[in-house]
Amino acid sequence: MGGTRTFTFSEDTLSPGETLAIESKQDTANSSLAGIAADVRPMSGAGIAGTKDLTSANTWYALPSSVPSSDYVLVVSKENVSGQVRWSFDNTSTPSSTYGNKFSTLDIIFELAANQVVYFSSSTAGDDLNWTTKII
Repeated sequence: MGGTRTFTFSEDTLSPGETLAIESKQDTANSSLAGIAADVRPMSGAGIAGTKDLTSANTWYALPSSVPSSDYVLVVSKENVSGQVRWSFDNTSTPSSTYGNKFSTLDIIFELAANQVVYFSSSTAGDDLNWTTKII
């Protein structure tokens, strides 16, 4: 394609606080993007998956059942749920309307350090959660 493109631009196109990126600032922008790209790590290694039966109501259960020894991504999905499911990074208090975060979507994704777990509970016994992990 090659060639030069010319655009007409007016300052009233910018929102408050925005600035126009110009060629003299391009090196700074490229440097910032390179720094972000250096921090991005692809997923690797075998994935592990399972189902967790939340056997008793208002009881914390650790997920995943097999905890990776490297940093990883954990994806948890509601499979068979009729109660209010909550999650927490801590299992020392009883799950309740004032303790634990609501799991109000169908899926939730965590990026976790090696050997870390997330705790899940339901207000109804017998609810099921599916989970999968992947090393990053």
